[in-house]
Amino acid sequence: MGKPDVFQKWENYNRDYLNACREKRLIVTFSGGKDSSVCLFFLHKVKDQYNYDLEAHLYAYPRHIYKEGFKEELLSFWGKQGVKLFFHPSEEDDSLLEHQENPCISCQDIRKKALFRLCSSREKSMSNLVIVSGHSLCDLAGYILEVFIARELADYSHRENSVSAERFIEISQRFYPFISMREEYAVFRPMLCLNQKEIKHILEAEALLALDTSCRYSQFRPKKVLENYFQTFDCQFSYKKIIEFAQKEIGISDTSKIKHLSQKEYLSRHF
Repeated sequence: MGKPDVFQKWENYNRDYLNACREKRLIVTFSGGKDSSVCLFFLHKVKDQYNYDLEAHLYAYPRHIYKEGFKEELLSFWGKQGVKLFFHPSEEDDSLLEHQENPCISCQDIRKKALFRLCSSREKSMSNLVIVSGHSLCDLAGYILEVFIARELADYSHRENSVSAERFIEISQRFYPFISMREEYAVFRPMLCLNQKEIKHILEAEALLALDTSCRYSQFRPKKVLENYFQTFDCQFSYKKIIEFAQKEIGISDTSKIKHLSQKEYLSRHF
């Protein structure tokens, strides 16, 4: 299992949320990357202990990062682990991202709409559903710097501020590990206690299969650019410091602005 303290730290941090998942159906929004792979591995490890159903769904977009043969390799790997993984070929072509000022925004919109279609087509009732994403501490630190730089340091007199009100709501709700929505489903982010060094350790110790193809548009994503900085200078974060700073210094919204949203609006626009 590698270092037991990494898994124990993860389970201790998430124990109350995992208990809230009992007899629920967990759907992991899976990218095949390192964060979502460790997230899926940990959730599968405690599935029987906390008595929930678990499945993962990968929407293969943008297409160029999912090379030929990866689907079969991925399904084989997780199938041997006993994990239900569904690979959904994308309906959209990567040409939609070409010549966009920020192709990542268009890509995220496409994947959010795909998530909504998936849930609405498969689920008769959302009341027993928990939707899981693998955001980690590195992501939160990147979001803070994105907002802080845009608000306090950058001069946007020549164009519109890059962090819109809608984008700020989207960023804010990703800081909270568990949100119960008004339509009785929940959103769970169990990786908000782990740093990239811990995630990488588990990935290597367990020999987990993870996507190793870089997206050609990754330079348009602030958190991806900043992730390289954090790794180079071995930046380690704590959730307590992150959330306190985010609430005090950039004023992230609480979950009240998210909980009341309809399933369609939240999943297709904010998730």
